[in-house]
Amino acid sequence: MLKILPVKLLAVCLLFTLPLKLLAQNIQINLSPSLSNTFGSADIWNASIINPMQSPLSVKLKATVNAGSGAALFEAVSAPLTLNEPVVTLNHQNVQTQSINYFNPKVRESDEKSRSFPTGEYMYCLFIIDALTGEVKAQECMPVSIKVLTPPILIYPGNKESVQEKNPLLTWLFPGPISNPDEVKYTLTLVELYPDQSAFDGMLRNRPLIYEKGISQTSLQYPFNAPELKFGKNYAWQVEAVSVNGASYGLTEIWEFNLQPDSLKEADVFPDQSYVDIKNSAAYQVYYAKGTLKIKHTQRKYPQTLRYAIYTEDGAPVYTKGILQALAKDNWFEIDLEKEQHLKHKQKYRFELGSGEELYKVYFYYINPLRLK
Repeated sequence: MLKILPVKLLAVCLLFTLPLKLLAQNIQINLSPSLSNTFGSADIWNASIINPMQSPLSVKLKATVNAGSGAALFEAVSAPLTLNEPVVTLNHQNVQTQSINYFNPKVRESDEKSRSFPTGEYMYCLFIIDALTGEVKAQECMPVSIKVLTPPILIYPGNKESVQEKNPLLTWLFPGPISNPDEVKYTLTLVELYPDQSAFDGMLRNRPLIYEKGISQTSLQYPFNAPELKFGKNYAWQVEAVSVNGASYGLTEIWEFNLQPDSLKEADVFPDQSYVDIKNSAAYQVYYAKGTLKIKHTQRKYPQTLRYAIYTEDGAPVYTKGILQALAKDNWFEIDLEKEQHLKHKQKYRFELGSGEELYKVYFYYINPLRLK
């Protein structure tokens, strides 16, 4: 009995090992059609194939898409390809589609226009077929859900809103639901409208002032190198969201806005545009600087190099490298604020002038002359 036992154990081991070995020879498919909320003919070959066989295998791929009810909607067959690696990653770029059939006209229309099948529930299957014998070597299926998407929504400028900035920050909300917003890119179109022209007609007919593709954020400042926006003109804009594979997530509504000068009038500006005696200026007094800040500084005894800086009201530095040459007399300086630094219209700033160990300060409101009526 003791001599027979090893033979029986060997037989049992072979009995259980053989099916496992055969199972290990099966080709496996890992489907990865899309990470976004779209699915179309461009996604059907997205898969990883695990081929444990030692020799290369010539195969064809077949993809099918059925409705939730089981009705056939789509079928595609690839040209022959060779599985010559243990793991092969496939996609629409390295798989050539040989034939494609749509069994539903709405599915075809949606796929051709938006690169995605219509919203709904589907069963997607991928088959690996021996190119010589026609034998199905492997197959894998998975349910696919395409949900109704909310297109991106414009935020600023609001529809028919008046803005004062010549380079406004155009902002919008991303579409939803999206599993990964980082995969979404945006295309922004902005046109100038003719008098009495609708926003829709202008977007359809007029040449864009800007047409920016591949925007990764949900905002874009109107480019400084683009044609300048003009006061009194109306503009229309629209944003399209696009997936990384080119499928459209939808268009926003077309909004319009106009550019108007600031409501501040020339008469509203503090009338005294004379020089500010910085040594004798009261700490509580605030001046208006219409494009230029005029400073009087009395220098005693000998000439001196003065340094000045400009800060926001809360102390953030705006410009800190200003230099003035003062003679031993009353000096009258005109600081070109536009030349030194782009300041914000009607914002309060602090001007500091250093003379030796002395530091003088004066507060002013910057007034952009181009923004006055």
